[in-house]
Amino acid sequence: MATATCKLAVLNPPQYDIGSTVINYWFTLTFSAATDTYATGGITCDLTQAGNIANSTSLPLLVWVQSTTAQGASHQSYFQYCQGTTQKNGLLQIFTAGAEKTNGQAMNAGDNENSYVIRVCATFPRR
Repeated sequence: MATATCKLAVLNPPQYDIGSTVINYWFTLTFSAATDTYATGGITCDLTQAGNIANSTSLPLLVWVQSTTAQGASHQSYFQYCQGTTQKNGLLQIFTAGAEKTNGQAMNAGDNENSYVIRVCATFPRR
């Protein structure tokens, strides 16, 4: 099986803060095929998939990940973004019950993270 990848799509136009010093980009996040597998340390999360979102090569100041499931469904996993050295090589880590998802485990196994609705907000310095 292939290693899972993240797919990002811009959710709406950028929202600026009051001082216009940062810009927030909202995305929906999905994973590649449900049978693709998790890699220890996280899944590569390329923030440039939606284009040159920050109009620069700046790294995000903050990346916030929120997830929900269908009403009544189990929601045991949580997600954490780990900054890379570029916008292209950050990692999205998945944790269930306080432990990282098992290396080589299919994305639809265990808590089935493929069923989650995931939103990501990346905050960049405004140029």
